[in-house]
Amino acid sequence: MKSPLPYAIAIAAAMTGGAVQAEGLYYGLSLSMTEGQSTVPGVPAETNGTYGALGVTAGYQWDLPNGFVAAELNYDVTNGPNLFDTGNSDLCIDRPSAPFFCGHDNTVRLRGILGTDLGDLQAFASLGVAQMSGQGATSPGGRETGKNTGVTYGIGLQQPVKSGTLRYELIVDQFGNVKSSPAGRDRDFKAVSLRFTYLIGK
Repeated sequence: MKSPLPYAIAIAAAMTGGAVQAEGLYYGLSLSMTEGQSTVPGVPAETNGTYGALGVTAGYQWDLPNGFVAAELNYDVTNGPNLFDTGNSDLCIDRPSAPFFCGHDNTVRLRGILGTDLGDLQAFASLGVAQMSGQGATSPGGRETGKNTGVTYGIGLQQPVKSGTLRYELIVDQFGNVKSSPAGRDRDFKAVSLRFTYLIGK
């Protein structure tokens, strides 16, 4: 998949003016590039892959004298890739009962954001909880959905554009708590995402 960076740059270049996100409700659409990695405690192997995702965001922002705080909900849907091991063979095909996630379907985040003003920009950090859903192999040709919960954290910048705010951030999601797992396997998952979001205020 092509990098979303040229598209984000084009959006930013096409939009000028406006003000940094004002206090109140906001929502937006996002495009991400994600590096996913599935591991199993005690197993010297992993599956991983790089893929894109589309997402939606909704939140509420409170202004501070020199910054802001916000509570936010994200939902990202990936393009449904396979995750491969570091030897470039597909564990989900070669060893279809391997205890790894074979794909990453979606991520939900509930997080708090704390930001500070930097002239026309705002820098921020985020921290919260998250849940991912993905496919795990259970038999030759068979897969089941598993869910893990964990923590999410990140840093980013946002800037005013015409009629909204453009945000770019680095997000790390670490999922170590198994909620449901295909074939009873204990799978961990980590995702690092570069996420671009266009936000519209109240």
